[in-house]
Order: sequence, then structure tokens, then C-alpha cells
Amino acid sequence: MFVLGSYKDCLRAGVIAGKKPSGEALVEALSNLLVSQRTSMKELSVDAVIPVPMHWRKRWVRGTNSADIMAKQIASSLRVPYRCDIQCKRLKRPQKLLSAKMRTANMAGRFHVKGNQLKGKRVLVVDDVATTGATLSAITHCLLEIGATVVYAAVLARTDEVTNYAGKR
Repeated sequence: MFVLGSYKDCLRAGVIAGKKPSGEALVEALSNLLVSQRTSMKELSVDAVIPVPMHWRKRWVRGTNSADIMAKQIASSLRVPYRCDIQCKRLKRPQKLLSAKMRTANMAGRFHVKGNQLKGKRVLVVDDVATTGATLSAITHCLLEIGATVVYAAVLARTDEVTNYAGKR
């Protein structure tokens, strides 16, 4: 997993700002910084970059999906196709409200790969934040089931500690 930094201070503020339509340019800039800081990402020879999908109702409310903005920017930087082959089938409880143990169960059956265009491909999945890795793990499982050969992940920030359902560290 390629990580720009820890989910704290200025990077945390930037990631949160990027969850609004007015923060899309900031997400693009942070995505460029991620690629430039993690130069080995260019050596992966990935065939496609895909975002962690957001359920259509959540995206409608929020107005944007920062993972989608990231995927487009990173795909452009790496000069590989941006693909949107993963769908979010169900709207479930937000991960941030759940304990680490509950997050994996919450992701079960949530995603679906459309078609088999990623069969035999090397894929980079991107998201804004990784906490327990449950979301990225669920998507990786879906991609490997349809025959993707390798799945990598890239995030802007990774939490240093897992927050439980009560918001305590």
C-alpha cells in the first residue's frame, strides 16, 4: 500500500476538505504529491487505476467522491486507464462508526465487479483514507475472484490508531 502520510494535522484537514465539491482541486494536488513522493508506484506497470466506489445515494448527498477524483488524477499521472469497474451494491453503516472488528463484516457483500475486463490485469485501487484496511481488502477480494493478477492500493492517509464505535482510541 502506498501512503502519502498519517491521518493527522494538515493532511487530515486536507482529506476532510476533499470530501466536498469545493475540495476537488486539493484532492488532485494531494494525488499528484502522492505519485511524486512514492516514485516506486510508477514502476508497478499497472494496467488500470480504480477508485473505491461510493454508493450513489451517499455521492448524491456529498456531491463528490474523493477516491474517484484521486483515481482519475493518478491514472493520468501514471499514463494508464482510469476504470470504474467496481460498484457499491449496498448502502451500509459508515465505517467510521464501527469498531475494527465490525468493519470487515460491514464490507461483506458490499462490492461487485462489473464484467471481466480486469481479468489478468494489474490493478491499483485508490481511496482517501485507510484505517483497518477492511474496504481495500473487500475490493481486493472481488478483483482477485474475477482473475485480476495483482492488486495494489494507494491512499492519501492512513490512521495510526483504530477508533472504536464510541469514537475512542
